[in-house]
Amino acid sequence: EISGLVDTNDLVIFRIKGSADATTIKKIKYKSEFGNQIENHIFNQDKEKGLTINDRKNISTNEQLAFLRTYGVRDYLEKNIADLQKFNVSFEHHIEIFNNIGGKFRTVSLEIIISKRL
Repeated sequence: EISGLVDTNDLVIFRIKGSADATTIKKIKYKSEFGNQIENHIFNQDKEKGLTINDRKNISTNEQLAFLRTYGVRDYLEKNIADLQKFNVSFEHHIEIFNNIGGKFRTVSLEIIISKRL
């Protein structure tokens, strides 16, 4: 639906925020769902840093789980919305780790920002 609002010169930013609860992570096998290795920048409390996940190491932090939640949304968008290729698209991966435990602290949200270029 946003394709009617966006010109091919505009920038479309998908800001995806994933969260995780405070449950202790016990080695979860990464099964290469998004390729053998993912290297990306993430934002945590407005601080940017690099993050790498690969099939040679287990997932061992809530930070990695929160990022994978965001990457799942990105993967879906890239594979299922063909019109994205027509636009200048950028993905931002933001994470939040809660101090509480429970499913309501394991979330994903999506914000779409259209930056008009005149």
